[in-house]
Amino acid sequence: MASLAVTSIEADSLKNESGSDEACTKIWTVYTAEAEKHDKALMESWTRDMNGVLLFAALFSATLTAFIVESYQTLQPDPSDKIVALLATISRQISDGNASRVLIDGTPSVSFAPTTSHASISSIVCNILWFISLFLSLTCALLATLVEQWTRGFAQKTDRNQSPVIRAKIFSYLYSGLKAFGMHTLVDLIPLLLHTSLMMFFAGLVAFPIPINPVLVGVAATWTASIAVAYGLLTALPLFHPDSPYWTPLSGIIWRVLQAMTTLSSRNPTMRSDGAVGSMIGHIVKQATKASGDTKFRDVRALCWTAKTLMVIHWRSSSRDSLTPSGARKEGVIPMITSSPDYLTAGTHV
Repeated sequence: MASLAVTSIEADSLKNESGSDEACTKIWTVYTAEAEKHDKALMESWTRDMNGVLLFAALFSATLTAFIVESYQTLQPDPSDKIVALLATISRQISDGNASRVLIDGTPSVSFAPTTSHASISSIVCNILWFISLFLSLTCALLATLVEQWTRGFAQKTDRNQSPVIRAKIFSYLYSGLKAFGMHTLVDLIPLLLHTSLMMFFAGLVAFPIPINPVLVGVAATWTASIAVAYGLLTALPLFHPDSPYWTPLSGIIWRVLQAMTTLSSRNPTMRSDGAVGSMIGHIVKQATKASGDTKFRDVRALCWTAKTLMVIHWRSSSRDSLTPSGARKEGVIPMITSSPDYLTAGTHV
């Protein structure tokens, strides 16, 4: 019944298509093909990222739970403290010469006021950090599961109809929803929450051994500080060097904040009216295509690598005697070599 309902809806949609849409079927077909490749790559990237988040969150949560089982016991009063206090009171009365009053009818006549046991500040801080870390880790796992379900739902909704016009409109409609509801931001936020959870765990490791051994505290603090500094450097590196392969989820957020501040503080009315905040990818494209001596050097190196790769591929796919001009032309070597001087000559004017 459901399939019949869907078929009837599709039929009604096809009947309602305007003449302009029917005339532009080829254009919509091209759009659908490109949108399908783009969305498929995007969904696969999200799925791989969420699978990694789920795996890490599961292992991390299991490890963190084992630490919490040990640490939360420090928040409870120790039952042995009462026994020690009672024995100390009895011993004090005996030493004071009141041994005759210790026992009355076989029962100690000691007025014992139970001592209140307060957890240390380090134990409270450690447990707070670790419990928040566990909540964040489990939240990341939940969000990662939901993102995987949403991506599958997106793919199913776009594959229902065979009409190029309707599929194109569905692609455009659903992708507009992804942009409007900040799906990209949410996916970028999940690893950031997981990183925050891990940093809180490291901070808890510093507070946990404070009542035990100061040497352990020093080791844990040094290691945690090193990780924090390294994370900060990895975050800031792509902001100053766009070609850096190292980055963190905070890098994109800081970049957008800096760009927004630059736009707001700019005295250029055009820039302020546009309100456009450039992305890191756009900045990378600008730096990669900017005319400079480094750009020329990279272009020459890329062309040399391409020619070398084509020669190696052709050499491996054929014997030495078959490396004729026609074979090289077929493999793309001759066009590569013949066009390189013209490109390099033109590049001198760049």
